[in-house]
Amino acid sequence: MYVGINVAPLLVNTLDLRIEYPVSDFWALEGGLGFRVQSRDIDETPRIAPLKDYIQPKNRAAFLTLGARVFTRSTINYPYIAFNFSMIRYSEEVIPRNSPASLPINVEDNIWATTLTVGLVSSLAPRWDLDVGIQFGYSPPREDLLAYYYPGAGYTSFGFGKWGVEGGHFQPVVTFKYNLAKNKRWRLRNTP
Repeated sequence: MYVGINVAPLLVNTLDLRIEYPVSDFWALEGGLGFRVQSRDIDETPRIAPLKDYIQPKNRAAFLTLGARVFTRSTINYPYIAFNFSMIRYSEEVIPRNSPASLPINVEDNIWATTLTVGLVSSLAPRWDLDVGIQFGYSPPREDLLAYYYPGAGYTSFGFGKWGVEGGHFQPVVTFKYNLAKNKRWRLRNTP
């Protein structure tokens, strides 16, 4: 069983914890949970300028995700594909895209998202792995904002010209994973 942290969402003050339970040599159950807590003044420029459209006066959200991953495991590194379903709760103070006075409003909702992740896992040490990939997702689009971030799903892609899809999301995955307990099959296979 692996536990890990996806460090990429830390850029937008999001904690994204992951757990993976190998069922066989070819697939595993996985889950995640986390939250986002972020604030800024209305006229303040975020320190990460390219992400300014994803950072509103107050961003508060939490998520829970469940899914599975398919892989071909080797001893050093191996590719994988993962499919997940997430439930996300957000309560934010945002400046809507059609607000003439640029006054913030409070919005909150519960939404769902599905994601597909393609990546590669590399061994760093006997119990440490690095999981690197790209996650694509979909959730029903918001009416108030074009650019927003959902923890567990990622950044909206709408507005990126021909590459954008309304309701589409993307997110880099850079997860450091620790193997809590190696299963019996793995120990037998790797015993000299």
